Amino acid sequence: MNKNLVIGIGFILVGIIAYQGYLLYKKDHPDLEISSIEKKTEVQKPKISVNIAPKKSPHPTSNQNIQTSSLQSNLSSDEEKIKKSFENLLQSIFSSKEVQEGLAEFKIQAQEGFKQLQKELQNLPKQLDNLSNELKDDPIFSQFFQNIKNLTAKELEDKGDYYYTKFTLLDPKNSEVNIDADEKFLNISITTKIKQQIEINGTITTKESTQQTKTIISIPKDALVEKLQTSYKNGLLEIKIPKITQGQKV
Repeated sequence: MNKNLVIGIGFILVGIIAYQGYLLYKKDHPDLEISSIEKKTEVQKPKISVNIAPKKSPHPTSNQNIQTSSLQSNLSSDEEKIKKSFENLLQSIFSSKEVQEGLAEFKIQAQEGFKQLQKELQNLPKQLDNLSNELKDDPIFSQFFQNIKNLTAKELEDKGDYYYTKFTLLDPKNSEVNIDADEKFLNISITTKIKQQIEINGTITTKESTQQTKTIISIPKDALVEKLQTSYKNGLLEIKIPKITQGQKV
């Protein structure tokens, strides 16, 4: 038999044996392929950080109530008379014609002032745009007004046993999400790094900038904030907050 043919057959047999050994090793270690897939997908995930503020301790109102009731029960008859006289004096003052007319005038002025305030609030976005354009060359002021315009508010969706909201991330690989939560509000900040190629004097350079959006969400009283959950898939960031079930200790 030809010597070269024998060597070729030998290489083929060694290759077959090595491949079978690889298949057996892969069968005994299936997590290798899964971990490699996870590494590929993790590259596209945004960086998400959650900070939940600890609950405030309840005020010791019970002792205060006991002390107050004890103090009131020990009031002397003279103190009761002074208290009654003071109440009658206040009632006579506020029931007088002059005071009633003054209160009516104050109410009219307050309503007019509130209407004027509403007009000012309606014109506020336009005024901010005008002021932002005037100060656009100043990086500090331009960033300040941009943050104000990027501030939005939304509400949680009631899904029965939990509250829900979602955000779409256009560039998750270059996005960073910060979630600050307390008993009353969710403050969600999404910062995205943007790279643009621009041509300056015939030379193409890469310019980096950041775009930030901030969202404030009011949290219902029956939401269990410390159990807040986040998940991300295919450009969609989801936030879930379970509700406090009946009889559950908080």
